[in-house]
Amino acid sequence: MSEETKITNIEVTEITTNTITEIDPLVHEVSTEELTLAGMDSTAWGDLDVSVSENENDVEVKIDEFIEESKKRNFDREKLTNEGLALIQDGSKEMNILFHSASIAGAKWAILLGRMLLALKKVAVRPNESWEAWAEENLTFIHERNRQKYMKIGKRKDCHHLFCLGLERLYLLCSLTEDIEGEDTIKPILDEFEIKYDFESRDNIQQFKNAVDAAINREKLLKKGFDAEKELIMDLTIQKVKFDSSLFNKLRVANRSKGDPVVYLKEIRDNDGKVPVDEVEEDKGKKRLDDFTTLARKLSRTISYLTKDDEKITEINVDALELLEQKIKELRDTGKIIKEETAA
Repeated sequence: MSEETKITNIEVTEITTNTITEIDPLVHEVSTEELTLAGMDSTAWGDLDVSVSENENDVEVKIDEFIEESKKRNFDREKLTNEGLALIQDGSKEMNILFHSASIAGAKWAILLGRMLLALKKVAVRPNESWEAWAEENLTFIHERNRQKYMKIGKRKDCHHLFCLGLERLYLLCSLTEDIEGEDTIKPILDEFEIKYDFESRDNIQQFKNAVDAAINREKLLKKGFDAEKELIMDLTIQKVKFDSSLFNKLRVANRSKGDPVVYLKEIRDNDGKVPVDEVEEDKGKKRLDDFTTLARKLSRTISYLTKDDEKITEINVDALELLEQKIKELRDTGKIIKEETAA
């Protein structure tokens, strides 16, 4: 069934650019082709067009010349070394520009598509109908998760001017602040780290993103009932420390044992962003035990299923079965497994 037929069935004979603009005046002239190519799940390799700037061409020619020059028997080592360093610097700059440009363009498109989807929802679905069901049938070229992500940032006008952060940071900022009341709930978080809004400045893009990531990490800490100095959070952010459930659990343990969670964070920072070795080993051991329990239960369910299917049993890999039997025997032979007594 074509998309046009599906739309006709819900009594919307034609969705034009003007129709969408009436609902959301900020959405203008987005063609079907542009939507298909804008980071959609249906994009094919053949759709991609990688443009090369004149400067990039120039750098590439110079690099080829440098490589040929380096193959000669006699060359000026100091001169060629300096030229090589300059070329690597120019090449790195070109790569960074491409990387950040792609991220910015992706975020701009995600915002536009999110607003477009919100507008389409008003047009295509009646109040008593399910948007999710309609979208699942008609928007098969966008993954459900991406669609929901675009719509979340699309409706958050307070994040639209922050497109230079890229899609994932925008989404995270929106998710962290969705329960806060107000028209611009992102600005106060960034203001805490004195993050500038002048995107025309020539400040280092990565420094700006690091500052935003630090602001995000502080908000995560606050939501879990912790806080720390801005400088400490910034240091940990630059060291790529993950502010996730594992870290928060350790901070809770430190708190319950009358320790200082901030001292623990400083220990990680002073250890170049790494958790102390003794804790790493302890975590590994606990993870192995958890893995054993989880896998044993899954295997038990699988065996129960296979014993009811004579055809599947004949297809079992005998070598794998024998290895499993051998390892279980080794585990039992240690004599250290103690079965807990159940209360009468």
